[in-house]
Amino acid sequence: MKKVSMDSLGPVTIAVFIIIISSIFYYEVFIEERAGVSEIGHVENITLVANGRSYPITAKMDTGADLSSIDESLARELGIDKDIVGTATIKSGLGVEVRKKIKVPFYIGGTLVEAEMTLSNRSNVKYPVLIGRNGLYGFAVNPNKEFLLSSSSNTFSFGLTLSDKSMRFIFIIAILSIIIVFFRQIIGLRTYGTFAPLIISLSFLHAGFVSGIGFYAAVLVSGIAIDRLFGRFNMLLASRISVNLHVLALVTVFIFMVMGRFSNEIFIIGIPFIVLTHIIESFNTVAENSSAKEAAKLLFNTFFVASVSFIIGEKVFELADPLQLAAIFAASFAGTFLMSFYSGVRVLEFTRFLKGKGHPVSLKPFFDHPFLGMNYRNKKLITECNPQEAIKLVNDKIAFKRVLMKKGIPTTEMLAEISKASRIGKVLDSVDAPFVIKPARGLAGNGILIVDRVERGIYYTNEKRRMKRKDIIAHIKKIIEGQYSMGLESDTALIERRLTPDRRLAFLSPDGLSDVRVIVFKGTPIAAMMRIPTKTSEGKANLSLGALGAHIDIETGRIISIYDKISKKKTYDIPPHFKIRLPHWEKVLEISVRATEAAGLGFSGVDIVYDESGPLVMECNARPGLEI
Repeated sequence: MKKVSMDSLGPVTIAVFIIIISSIFYYEVFIEERAGVSEIGHVENITLVANGRSYPITAKMDTGADLSSIDESLARELGIDKDIVGTATIKSGLGVEVRKKIKVPFYIGGTLVEAEMTLSNRSNVKYPVLIGRNGLYGFAVNPNKEFLLSSSSNTFSFGLTLSDKSMRFIFIIAILSIIIVFFRQIIGLRTYGTFAPLIISLSFLHAGFVSGIGFYAAVLVSGIAIDRLFGRFNMLLASRISVNLHVLALVTVFIFMVMGRFSNEIFIIGIPFIVLTHIIESFNTVAENSSAKEAAKLLFNTFFVASVSFIIGEKVFELADPLQLAAIFAASFAGTFLMSFYSGVRVLEFTRFLKGKGHPVSLKPFFDHPFLGMNYRNKKLITECNPQEAIKLVNDKIAFKRVLMKKGIPTTEMLAEISKASRIGKVLDSVDAPFVIKPARGLAGNGILIVDRVERGIYYTNEKRRMKRKDIIAHIKKIIEGQYSMGLESDTALIERRLTPDRRLAFLSPDGLSDVRVIVFKGTPIAAMMRIPTKTSEGKANLSLGALGAHIDIETGRIISIYDKISKKKTYDIPPHFKIRLPHWEKVLEISVRATEAAGLGFSGVDIVYDESGPLVMECNARPGLEI
């Protein structure tokens, strides 16, 4: 019998996910409408929900009353007497009375009802709450019987009330996590942080979508401006975050005052301050190191996923039957588990791979992987080919550089390393320009500073910036603190000799230093790309900033096409001066393989630069990007 690959579960995963979502949205159609009308007694136990807590109450059911009502003193005790939503004119044997109305959610028979109640004096009657016709939709009241509902209708078997928001939020957090997994692993949508959209959606769920969006928009705009302002003071990261939190707290209080609402329902959205601070820091980092467009795109994606999570979460939150909630919880777990086996192409990758190539529209990529997508890279190549010890080694540029030197593999010259702030000044005095300052455990080129020369205490960078000595010291302190590193609390600043570009390739990138990335798989180079700086990228070999990506034929070392990430255009009709064979190509492939073996990796992206002395290994990436 033919063995079924676990990778083929991808399409099944998508189908299961769609079924889960459809069952949530159409639950009332397929289940509730068939359930019929429930019979209840004229006196029943209900559960009021106020300020996130539940309160069991015995109430009278009165089909003769249009509106429900609650005793004023009870509403005051529950802290809901000030949440006025309007007024109602009530006619009775005592005459005409104008009463204030509030909205009080309650559970009856396991069903959540959100009905408006009038405030009245019910101190002289037996039951402090009266449920009128506006709260009895779907129920038939038997005037001759009491307490027809089971006493456990509003509870789980282990005694927690279903109306307890804290308990419900715990389940919803787990259920909604499948939305995040779906958008990341199946759709391929990047956001700020993995679960930041989930936390934001929970805020929306508690405080309301409109209020939540308004709050986050105001705070984010203020926070981004504040973060850039304090960034000029060269503050250390922890202090900067704390200062931002202080200012954001004041901004939040001001926003609440302007909105005229300062209750628990609105204040709950101020809780995820750390998430807001993370988004603000990430936004400014992406805008600085990539582009403002990319930063804005990630921000939009984050709130789009949060909005979808809110819409689905709202439907889940309304479910009252414990069995329904448990079923969706189980389905969410099963769906997430199935998605863990999907190593096919993500939807956004699928459209990018086929764009402009004349390929027919087909679901084939979801089954047999004709393209190398991020899921396959992460699940098959990185997980199965790269041991954790090897990943840890290459993530530390200093440790890996020592391994390269020990193995006799040509690499860039290390002038100094700084792990303590007290040594910065002494080390700066001992090195001569030109040099490069970079974090030992940096990511995506963040924190790299190139110094061309030093004159009279002024440092001139390759971007023609003039920096004072104190600015260089502040930058190194940020590196040591770990501000540019991969989630670490501290790092080491590495100072290397600045390279002199090979004269034979200088014409390709007069505005900066090109580098070559070679993808090596199990000891064999399989693909290569040159990143060529431009004026648009300000001399940086960063495709997101405007550098060009040149596709190199792995066998001949010739450039065969050019890709511009900003314009999303790829051309094989390249200028004549680009149609060259890169020098020392066999040497480039050789040291790529040797560097990968020295690191102990089975799959890697080796970055190589052309110095006047020949090709040198800059670093080895255990998770190479797939722009190539």
